[in-house]
Amino acid sequence: AYLWNPVIVVELAGEGHNDAVMVFFVLLALALTVQHRALPGIAAMSLGALTKYLPLLLVPLQGVYLWRTSGGTRKFTAQMVLAGAVVSVLAVLLFIPFWAGFNTLDGLWISGQVGNTGSTPTVAKGLLSVIMPPELSRPLVSVLVVVGFAIGAALVITPWTARNAHELGRFVLIAPQGGLNFW
Repeated sequence: AYLWNPVIVVELAGEGHNDAVMVFFVLLALALTVQHRALPGIAAMSLGALTKYLPLLLVPLQGVYLWRTSGGTRKFTAQMVLAGAVVSVLAVLLFIPFWAGFNTLDGLWISGQVGNTGSTPTVAKGLLSVIMPPELSRPLVSVLVVVGFAIGAALVITPWTARNAHELGRFVLIAPQGGLNFW
């Protein structure tokens, strides 16, 4: 069903974006996680994060949900240690052909800076520069980004009470008050 979505077909095949691959792995990770298959769920989320780093924002949510539904601290700790080993091996195997030392990661640092790409902070800086001096708009955008990440971090607290897939789905998708039954 995912690959039949016309938007996904256009993004993946027509435009060559890797967003579709990332979304596939995130959806797979969520499905495996709510089926209490922690190790494959974490591996799928790591593949999504290795495709594009945005799914890293969901890792704390996944971790809290797995902890709350694991059935014990020992079991959860064992799952996380094993998952950490699997994720490390995946990352090494996938990146070793491209590794050229720590300079390999310079592109991530540069593209994350305001003003170097068509990113949301760059666009916000451009818009704010119309109404204020550029030397003021850049620090303001940086503050707004930090505030955005702080709000995202606060969302880690919300799944604390989720005890099943339905409740987690309401937090992940911010469902209307009537609830949501998508699993």
